[in-house]
Amino acid sequence: MQLSRRLCAVVGPAGCGQQLVPLVLARSAAALVWAVVGLTAACSDTTTQDGKQDAAGQNDLGNTFLDGQSLGGTDASGLEIGPTDCEFPADPLPGQAGAKCSENKDCATNLCVSGPEGKICSTQCVSCCPSGFACGQNSTGSDTAFVCLPRLGALCRPCKADAECEAENSGARCLDYGVDGKFCGGTCSADTDCPAEFACVDAGGSKQCKRTTGLCGCSEDASADNASTTCGVSNSFGVCPGTRSCGANGLSACSGTAAKQEVCNGQDDNCDGTTDEGAGDHDNDGIGDCQDPDDDNDGTPDEQDCAPLNKDIHKDATEKCDGVDDNCDGQTDEGPGIGCKSWYQDADLDGFGWGAAQCLCGPQGVYTAKTATDCDDGSKTVAPGLEEICGNGLDDDCDAAVDEWDGTIGCSNFYVDGDGDGWGSGTPLCQCGAGGPAKSAKTGDCNDKDGKVFPDATESCNTVDDDCNGVTDEDDAVGCTQYYVDADKDGYGSAAQSACLCKPNDAFAAASPGDCNDDAKSVNP
Repeated sequence: MQLSRRLCAVVGPAGCGQQLVPLVLARSAAALVWAVVGLTAACSDTTTQDGKQDAAGQNDLGNTFLDGQSLGGTDASGLEIGPTDCEFPADPLPGQAGAKCSENKDCATNLCVSGPEGKICSTQCVSCCPSGFACGQNSTGSDTAFVCLPRLGALCRPCKADAECEAENSGARCLDYGVDGKFCGGTCSADTDCPAEFACVDAGGSKQCKRTTGLCGCSEDASADNASTTCGVSNSFGVCPGTRSCGANGLSACSGTAAKQEVCNGQDDNCDGTTDEGAGDHDNDGIGDCQDPDDDNDGTPDEQDCAPLNKDIHKDATEKCDGVDDNCDGQTDEGPGIGCKSWYQDADLDGFGWGAAQCLCGPQGVYTAKTATDCDDGSKTVAPGLEEICGNGLDDDCDAAVDEWDGTIGCSNFYVDGDGDGWGSGTPLCQCGAGGPAKSAKTGDCNDKDGKVFPDATESCNTVDDDCNGVTDEDDAVGCTQYYVDADKDGYGSAAQSACLCKPNDAFAAASPGDCNDDAKSVNP
């Protein structure tokens, strides 16, 4: 169902309806292309093939992002798309889509999602999403659904790398605001795609919404996560680095100290990466280093040492995960270093990695996952915790089983057939096909321990309900005897009125015919 909604969102309302069933089955690469191409008569395909949003804000099958703007009127490229019919109420009642919420139970749809202005109630993606929203994955407990998420939900979130923003909104980048820090943007095509006080700017090959005036604030999610960024404190002597983060009181001030004029104190007073430069030349080597040639006795001359008063920091030291450039190479906590942890490649950015671990002080490049449990790192739709789908040949939930027996999406009811007569009974199991514990698609066996008893079996005179119709040894059963009406109870009946029974009854009691007067007991053969 999730995939059908995602594909439905791609092709638009005109392509939905009876085409949904074949789309659900189209999960291989070739079948997926067939499914989309097959609907071009009913829908316009504005997606790309690389799993990213295109410049017009349209999205491909990898992320399946479509908002109300791209489903109504024209998109940023001037292409006409189908009608918009999915806007949230302008003044929603509590629990309605668009209303403020704190947790899922506050919403009628049980979907409370994060946005730049706080959490709001949303809906699952069906054919489209409201303007400013896009269809994306949203985890609720052990389930993952495709719901309408704010397209700019990561906007202004403090960040240090693109991956942090991409994890919140597909395509979002970590934008540099100078000494103020770095904050997430959001994909756009023009300024009109961005909120007031933001502009759509070129950010290294991707157009992003960036604030033009004032300073970014903190969303509820950013504060709850204590999202942080690097920053700087600037004055006439230099810029000193620091950090700032979102908390209960909003965005904190930059923690960096103010730069000072460099003096001979063994410290980098002006935060330029060099200690005591220009403040003295005590060893007469022509370099103002204020110190003896190797003041900390670490084997590195002070003028080549990034920490001349700390013998543990020098160019031959081993890097540690301590926030310090221990080996004086201009990088901090590059891995592997002492205290590093295992990080795994997550090429499809689904939060699950694979392959060999890299021992790093923190996530770097594509090594952003803490576990190696992904069974297909090239597909976001294959990952631990996702739902298994029948008939696509994929281990969707990475549990080492394909199309497992019970509860798989697209499954049909099958019944346990204990006696192997082709008929089952009991509670059905929803399976991708006959096999495993349940092998029969037919139910109604009234005795699943006897292979001769099942619906449509031939009834016999054996005191058993052979055909499971609720009647035992009914008329004309195999092995029945012809009995006749014996009105005068003389043991002989009239041949004109008979029935083939397993035993006589009140109506047909005589086993012998030939009575010529069935009203006179004294008259009989």
